[in-house]
Amino acid sequence: MLAILITTIAYIGVAICAAACVVRDATGNVNDTVVSGMNCNGSSACALGYDFSSCKIQTCDYGLMNNFQVMSMVSGFGPLITAGIFSATLSSALASLVSAPKVFQALCKDNIYRALHFFAKGYGKNNEPIRGYILTFFIALAFILIAELNTIAPIISNFFLASYALINFSCFHASYAKSPGWRPAFRYYNLWVSLFGAVLCCGVMFVINWWAALITYAIEFFLYIYVTYKKPEVNWGSSAQALYYINAIESALELTTVDDHVKNFRPQCIVLTGGPMTRPALLDITHSFTKDNGLCICCEVFMGPRKLCVTEMNSGMTTKQAWLAKNKRKAFYAAVAADSFRDGVRSLLQASGLGRIRPNTLVLGFKKDWRHATAIQVENYTGAIHDAFDFEFGVIIVRISQGFDISQVLQVQEELKKMEQERQALEATLKDNEFEEQNYGIRRFFRRTTKLNFSKTMPKKGCSISTISSVHVGEFNQRLLEASLQFKKKQGKGSIDVWWLFDDGGLILLIPYILTLRKKWKDCKLRIFTGGKVTRLEEEKLMMASLLSKFRIKFADINIIGDINMKPNKESWKFFEEMIEPYRLHESCKDLTTAEKLKREAPWKITDAELEAFKEKSYRQVRLNELLQEHSRAANLIILSLPVARKGIVSDYLYMAWQSLPARGSQGEEVQLQRPNPARSARPEVSEANPETATFFPAASRSLLRRNERGRRGQKRPSGAMAPLRSLTHKLAAFLRSFAMPVSTANALDSSTARHNIPSGDTSPQSLRFVKLTENAFAPSKGSSRAAGYDLYSAYDCEVPALGKAIVKTDIQVALPIGCYGRVAPRSGLAVNHFIDVGAGVIDEDYRGNVGVVLFNFGKEPFKVKKGDRIAQLICERIYYPVLEEVKVLDETDRGSGGFGSTGQK
Repeated sequence: MLAILITTIAYIGVAICAAACVVRDATGNVNDTVVSGMNCNGSSACALGYDFSSCKIQTCDYGLMNNFQVMSMVSGFGPLITAGIFSATLSSALASLVSAPKVFQALCKDNIYRALHFFAKGYGKNNEPIRGYILTFFIALAFILIAELNTIAPIISNFFLASYALINFSCFHASYAKSPGWRPAFRYYNLWVSLFGAVLCCGVMFVINWWAALITYAIEFFLYIYVTYKKPEVNWGSSAQALYYINAIESALELTTVDDHVKNFRPQCIVLTGGPMTRPALLDITHSFTKDNGLCICCEVFMGPRKLCVTEMNSGMTTKQAWLAKNKRKAFYAAVAADSFRDGVRSLLQASGLGRIRPNTLVLGFKKDWRHATAIQVENYTGAIHDAFDFEFGVIIVRISQGFDISQVLQVQEELKKMEQERQALEATLKDNEFEEQNYGIRRFFRRTTKLNFSKTMPKKGCSISTISSVHVGEFNQRLLEASLQFKKKQGKGSIDVWWLFDDGGLILLIPYILTLRKKWKDCKLRIFTGGKVTRLEEEKLMMASLLSKFRIKFADINIIGDINMKPNKESWKFFEEMIEPYRLHESCKDLTTAEKLKREAPWKITDAELEAFKEKSYRQVRLNELLQEHSRAANLIILSLPVARKGIVSDYLYMAWQSLPARGSQGEEVQLQRPNPARSARPEVSEANPETATFFPAASRSLLRRNERGRRGQKRPSGAMAPLRSLTHKLAAFLRSFAMPVSTANALDSSTARHNIPSGDTSPQSLRFVKLTENAFAPSKGSSRAAGYDLYSAYDCEVPALGKAIVKTDIQVALPIGCYGRVAPRSGLAVNHFIDVGAGVIDEDYRGNVGVVLFNFGKEPFKVKKGDRIAQLICERIYYPVLEEVKVLDETDRGSGGFGSTGQK
């Protein structure tokens, strides 16, 4: 501070002294005096008795404005001033000649401007920038040869002022970005003073020379654009990065205050790619609909000892994120270490994302080796799908014929690189021709092993895996490599076939719609397939076309399949049975003890009872495969609804068999199985078009639904094999809602009770639909035509202890009418004669488990229940779904807070 103060005072003092001693313009002739009697022109020289009026007509050589030797003239000893100027100039020149090349060398080493990399080379143990010294010498010489200080000074001053302006602005920007690493030591530092200094420097540049200032700004702007476009791989910890971070945090926090809206829904995906370079096709297809649309996180699960996993995981984080950036994939990379695959996926589902920027969809590849994998591996795979539904995620399973994993190709590439290095090392030792001939067999061995000419065909450094030729990887690996690139290249003219089988929301239409907006998929047309009644095909086709037109979704064709619920042919069913044969228990062929033992030893196997209970659903999946072969064999991509398996009820291998059936043997076998995420809020409306699914309608879609219902009053409600098309207005409502929170609550429910699919018979709101879960079940029946309830029957022999209770299973599953709940009431005969009462008697509208009746025995003797006995009655009662509203105060009533017996008091 003291040095700055002294220097400032010295500069000001010199300026004042020079101005006090020397006039602005002077001729240098002492005889130019004012003639006596002449009027003075008012100048300072005139006041002193001199007449320098001629300087207005011609340029004078003396005065402050014209003579550069003024300081020597006014000084006590002129040569001292000349020596001082020479010393100051020499010190500045030496500093520039030495320091500037070193700074320039550091810039060249960063390789920001590739053309300047020549000057990055240093010499000697001090790494002296000799090339930079030479360049600086010639630049200085060029300015010296101009030999005109007034011409040189504005140019040099502008560049110095530009650097000062950038330094001041950088200080301001670092402070404004609140970077913890920016800690200025200057006591009186202030960010606004830095900004003022930057603005002042820019203004002075224009005052000195406006055209030189414009040229300087143009050069700076060009260099900035170049660096921004090239994105050099350097990290300076710049304040711009700090500001990006602050802006990102603030934007994420602002998003937390924004409620979900149907217009703002977008697919945000967790993609189980492992290392992103190992499954590029899975990443490519996901990137096709998340790029510039939503979040994409490539996730990897490291399994094994925690210490080793964490070390491997941390070492590859930067490399894999850099791979995504290098291949222009707008995605993040995340990894977790876990004891099992399922535990890792569960952690990712719970912890991924930030605020509103969170995933809502799980994307994974189909487990192609499920028939050869261990039971634990299959359980982990299907368990991850169930966990996704539990955490309210949608699920997309993508399947291609060759599979996604190209780790084998990457290993071949690494082996080839190692062999090339070994070959080069060997050839370096075979310089002697005689020795080389003796070892010719070794060289030939290397060439035969690799089957390629390394010097011509070895991939260049940094090249993609896609550049490896078929000679490198073999026929099988070449097919795998080509499959991994199929979603990266432009798709030819073809179709994207969408099989909309259930009212599971609009995600199944949203994804293909986004795909058709991409350049790679724009030549593919949308074809919509759905089921319907044979007698109403044209009518339902028109309704579907109207629905899609309202949402401005372009489609090439709509196909209503009337025979979708037919039984499959014998050959297809035989193939399915052969597929699951190794995983069946066949307990019906064994005695009870042996069967129970087998169930304990292999709980993952498919039991005969399970296969029989889910035969209809298996028929449906096999039949669907036949229809895909018939209609979508040549499609570029097939998108269809993912079959649902109730957790703990459907065995893992049966579920995998259902997943593997669609598009079996079709051309390309590019299939997406989709299921949207269950809703996090709002009130469920059970879709009468699909009893498996609860659809959450927004207010607009509910009003549309009511209008359509009023329009259909008096018409016979359609019934038939394909439930979703019985009410296309429900699909319209589900599609509207799906962009915000598409749902399928049947997927998220966890129950230990059996769950079957309710067959789509008459879906009128007045029908009570049921399924017999086992052969022991009895159909509910009425004792008379006007009886209030349906009698429920016991499926097994059991005993209710005296003064105790027991749960009696009926082995039926019911779907109650819309807007009703089921009340399980006691039978009067049992109550009067045996003191038997019923408890826990509410069946919710969305319950799909085995109906069990809780019997209380208030008698002193045990009560025996036999198979087929009537144990209770089921009464369907209307229910109102109120909206829960918290208020500060409730309305006053006459009773007020009066408790028991208060109304009987006089």
